[in-house]
Amino acid sequence: MELYEIGAVTYCTNVTPGDSLFPEEAEYVASQVSELFLSRLAESPYAEDVGVIRAEYELGCVITTITIGASLAGLYKIIVDYEKFKSGLSQLAKDLNGVYVRVKQSLHRNGSTYIMRINLPDERVLEVTLKKAENQEIKPLSPTKSITSRSRK
Repeated sequence: MELYEIGAVTYCTNVTPGDSLFPEEAEYVASQVSELFLSRLAESPYAEDVGVIRAEYELGCVITTITIGASLAGLYKIIVDYEKFKSGLSQLAKDLNGVYVRVKQSLHRNGSTYIMRINLPDERVLEVTLKKAENQEIKPLSPTKSITSRSRK
């Protein structure tokens, strides 16, 4: 499914104070958060129209940003019932609050995950995205399965 970017959800996974993670450990943590998000999304009424475009992580505590997108039909549905979608996305994101994820190279290290922010534009911005998509002014994106590192800006 090709998707048009509509927003992002960012999570923070705290790890044991003083511990620093290797990039592959942070990637593993981010992949668990992303998989949990995808499993909740698959249970939602928007499962056929909304998906994850990409997941990225940053080091420190592990910051996982999940960029979501919608199909053309999904964009229309979201605009028509924006408040319901916004509320549902917020609840879906909050479902992961407090979830413990395992740090790859240790059986005894866990990190607790909490939502940091939900970036979802208002209806007017989504309407512009829909028009641009219909007029082929923007190209849809294909979801990627890999988790990528994002450097801090």
